[in-house]
Amino acid sequence: VLLEDVACWIKIAIQYPIAFSPRRLVIYHQEASNRSNRYKNLSEAPFVKTIHDAIDSGLIPIQFQSEAQEFVAQKQILTAIANVMEGNPGYARQLLATCVTTRKYKRQWLWWRFWASFPSGWPARLLMLKQNILRVNS
Repeated sequence: VLLEDVACWIKIAIQYPIAFSPRRLVIYHQEASNRSNRYKNLSEAPFVKTIHDAIDSGLIPIQFQSEAQEFVAQKQILTAIANVMEGNPGYARQLLATCVTTRKYKRQWLWWRFWASFPSGWPARLLMLKQNILRVNS
């Protein structure tokens, strides 16, 4: 899903009532072979500020604020993962610092906080080595 699409839906949801369906109704193809970078979203998503501003200004009702913060945490962790794998652990740690209060994604947060503590390039090498070992043993 393009970040611009998510940002648009967030702005709509802040202003108007919406409905949610857990059913998957689309197919999103990501198998293009001509991609120059596996991890496209290396910067903080623009909707993170939108959500924080909406919470601060009271546009998101208090009963939904925790879920909104968990959504932000999930996106920040995903962006941090991309940065760890691309050799930007400092920025990954910065992103992870913004979601220390997450409850839903605490395990994932801790795991990638660990990987972000390694020097640039090491996490990708170590994880690749792990995958190769698992592949050989299976």
